[in-house]
Amino acid sequence: MSSTKPLTSNMRLMMSNMRPMMSNIYDKQHKVIDGKCEVMKRQHKNIVKQLEAINKELRSWKSSCKAIGREHKVISREHKMISKQLKAFDRKCKVFDRNYNTFYKQCEAMNRQHENINEQLEAFNKDLKVIKKQHEDADKLLKIFDKLLETSDRQCKAFSRQCKAFNKKLEAFNRDHKAINKQCKVITVNG
Repeated sequence: MSSTKPLTSNMRLMMSNMRPMMSNIYDKQHKVIDGKCEVMKRQHKNIVKQLEAINKELRSWKSSCKAIGREHKVISREHKMISKQLKAFDRKCKVFDRNYNTFYKQCEAMNRQHENINEQLEAFNKDLKVIKKQHEDADKLLKIFDKLLETSDRQCKAFSRQCKAFNKKLEAFNRDHKAINKQCKVITVNG
């Protein structure tokens, strides 16, 4: 019994002597953890700002994609309409070509009515030139609209790739954001 009491009092004395040192160690650790938390908070704010900027840019790209999609639809409709007109002009040209051949054969067969048929042939040739000119103009328009359609297709694909790239960036930032939130929670709980 006599040997136990001095040991207990020695332990108490040692514990009381160690208390300030332990308190200093705890304070230092607490300051380090507080510093880490501040860094994490700043990083979190920066990531939130970056996410907001990316979201704004993504909304801008989406509106641009929608506008190009609308233009693409308009050009497609115009392209279809011009294609129909071109087919109609082709049919008219074929009809006029057949009529021309018929009249030409009649000219050769009916030399006595040459003057009358010649006048009809000249008038017919004028109509044919007008329709061929219309056919050429429609061809040019169709080529222009084909180029516009190809350009709008490329733009749509490029914007789609950019949107996908931004989505990937956004997902990466979201993962980082969640990881930092978890670290902050762990540090807060441990602290």
